[in-house]
Amino acid sequence: MSTTPASLENSALAKKYQKPAFPYLAPAILGILFLLLYGLGNWPGMPGFAEGNQSTLGFLGFRWATDPSATHGWLIIPIASAVVWYKREKLRRIPLTSDKRGLGVVAVALLMHLVEKTLDINGPSPLSIPIFLAGAVWYLCGTAWLRELAFPIAYLTFFLPIPGGLTQPISFPLRLIATGGSKWIVEHFFHLSIAGSGMDMEFPFLKTGETVRIKIADPCSGIHSLMAIKALHAITAYISRLKLSWKWVLFWLALPITLAANVIRITLLLLVCSYYDPKFGLGTFHDASPYPLFIIVLLLLVSIGRFLERVSGGEKWWKARHEKEQAEWAANPIETPWRREGPTPKLALLGGMMAGVLVVSLFASVRAQFKAPVADVRQIAPEKGRWTSPGGDMSDPALAEADSYLIRDYLRDDGQHVQLLVVYRRYGRREFAHRPDQCFPAGGYVELKKDNTTLAWAGRDDKAVHMLFDGSKVELSTGQKGLPTTTVSYFFVSGNRSESDFMRQQLIMATERLFPNKNGWTFVRLVSPRVTTDDDALAAQQEFMKTFESDIRKVITTDPETAGKEGA
Repeated sequence: MSTTPASLENSALAKKYQKPAFPYLAPAILGILFLLLYGLGNWPGMPGFAEGNQSTLGFLGFRWATDPSATHGWLIIPIASAVVWYKREKLRRIPLTSDKRGLGVVAVALLMHLVEKTLDINGPSPLSIPIFLAGAVWYLCGTAWLRELAFPIAYLTFFLPIPGGLTQPISFPLRLIATGGSKWIVEHFFHLSIAGSGMDMEFPFLKTGETVRIKIADPCSGIHSLMAIKALHAITAYISRLKLSWKWVLFWLALPITLAANVIRITLLLLVCSYYDPKFGLGTFHDASPYPLFIIVLLLLVSIGRFLERVSGGEKWWKARHEKEQAEWAANPIETPWRREGPTPKLALLGGMMAGVLVVSLFASVRAQFKAPVADVRQIAPEKGRWTSPGGDMSDPALAEADSYLIRDYLRDDGQHVQLLVVYRRYGRREFAHRPDQCFPAGGYVELKKDNTTLAWAGRDDKAVHMLFDGSKVELSTGQKGLPTTTVSYFFVSGNRSESDFMRQQLIMATERLFPNKNGWTFVRLVSPRVTTDDDALAAQQEFMKTFESDIRKVITTDPETAGKEGA
């Protein structure tokens, strides 16, 4: 016969048969749907990976493995998970609730994922992962949980690679800082003469007098170190014993310190190549120097954080808050962790939303695509009308990934000069490696003017970009300083269509996932060093396009239905 009071027995039975905050099977089902949603598709190594239809997780892993500015991505999920694990005791004491607003956030994330899979673009789906998790936590666990997990969820954004279209706009000013800063230090403090313009630098190896040439490319801009340092420093700032406002100060200090460190790295590279050995400088030193730079900057930022903790009173503040929290936990021990208060979230509704988007995205990914033949733009005529090509075609390693490209000089019988650059991208390829707005300034040119003009296309005059560059500050490898002012015109063409705005053209190519364009797109650029005036050069370019437009259009138009037709 039991001697346990009836009240205690009832309490024990109530705990034993208490309904859990989550059904046991639901988290597993939602987790599987999440993995299917972001994991189905082509992975690296599969034949169709490079063509699109990439799984989101496969795309992220590929970029983490191949993109130097994204290699830190492998660490982000373990670090975020460690932060959640560190908060486990506090989370056990927060009641689980449900906020319907979280479903709206989940819907936005699922729509972003669906847009990427439907239009076959890279970017929205990886970004939707932290948004989806934030919405799911809000809906399943409530506002207090979302507030507590805000940092580890937001921290996941650091695993997102920089979109291809934003790499140059971000790296270009960083390259200017690295080039200008290192050149100024070497010239003013070490009295070395640095020639070259833009991102190009030339200087002598002092032992032999031979010329050393260095070009500050995107990797040397510091963008790789900056992204990794910002990602890892964010966690050091978060766990520092500082109030929130000081944490933000510490976090943003990483930007100027990293940029300054990269300037010092390029300066040391110049000095090693000048005084010691160019082969060692451009080889071993260039390849190995980012790693100690990374460690030094990170240790410096941690030291600054410790200093700020002392001068701002952060240590005393953190200790007092920690002791207060421990006292509250001791005074109010929890009996039933993970308890739920208020309405229960409809897990079937969340799972149904995920399953529906999964089915639609799979249909969009696996449906048949039109495979356009590749146009060979080298077939464009070398002579036509008053224009003649005096020599062979040129090559450019930066355009190696183009499906087809052509760089060729043409001269008119009156001496006007046009260099034709044509870069062809077949259906499904969206990035163009060359942007005159950035490539010319990178070579030392100064932009004087940018407006619109017209170039002939498909029997009409279509809008194009017109730019004027001052080349007087460009320094050549021969020591000669100054090049003629240069007129540049360009636009994008496809079949009988044209587009002058880069972003609009990229969006049009994305929508062609729904409405396949059998002709692909082609970047057409005309460059004319000044012979007389900008107006004369522009007029010559317009006349050139009137002469060659039909020939160019014939070569790049791979759809028989539009071949030979003019007009919109």
